[in-house]
Amino acid sequence: MTDQAIDAGAGQEAAPAPETTDTENNTAASDDQGGGISLKLPDDGGDAPNPEAGDGKPAEGGEGGEEAPAIPEGYFKLPGDDATDEERAAFRAAIGVPETADGYGDAAEMIKGIEGLPEGYEPTPWLKELAHSQDLPQSAYEALVKREAEGVAQFMAETTKAAEAERKEAAKGLKAKYGDKTAEKMTLGQRALNELGKDFEGFGEFMAKNGLDQHPKFIEFAIRLGEQFGESAFVDGKGADPKAGQSAAQRKYPYMNP
Repeated sequence: MTDQAIDAGAGQEAAPAPETTDTENNTAASDDQGGGISLKLPDDGGDAPNPEAGDGKPAEGGEGGEEAPAIPEGYFKLPGDDATDEERAAFRAAIGVPETADGYGDAAEMIKGIEGLPEGYEPTPWLKELAHSQDLPQSAYEALVKREAEGVAQFMAETTKAAEAERKEAAKGLKAKYGDKTAEKMTLGQRALNELGKDFEGFGEFMAKNGLDQHPKFIEFAIRLGEQFGESAFVDGKGADPKAGQSAAQRKYPYMNP
């Protein structure tokens, strides 16, 4: 018998190699589906990672590497710690920072048209120095000034509203206290104020400017003042001096006059 080499795989197709990955589900196929470990990446809504594509980071410069891309037009490179004064000045000029803090201009002009500001209000002076030290451009400084003024106006509006509500509540209490005689008492108090304030120039304007002429608590003070004077102190009905040369005390206590 002639010896023959027997091929064990002869006449049979080679079995396919087991899959190692499931590219559709980002899952590594397990060698043992009956209980082996199966790795799977969480679905992030993007494409599965492609090892051949790299990590997406630009190639670093240096020998054999690509140069960093040029800065696009309209963008500016921030000066580093080792930047020269010329480089810093060029950067500031490029983004609109004035050479000095005073170069930002008159802040009062920037808040014209904002209503509700208190009389004599001026923007915070040190905002210029702060803006310049932080390399803020002109537009950013103007936005800061306007926002500060708007905040002040809002605060004034809220304060005025609260004060008005307080006055209305106090007025109710005053009317409840004096009832039908409220107007009569107020008239007497007004005469007393006119008598005492006649020698003080601008007294009435001061009261009106500060809202005292309509403040219930001050009105009650005036009423009490009028009660101390008494009706007989204002015989002419206007609070004028009916007896020249006599003081308020002499008019209040006529029996003590010489």
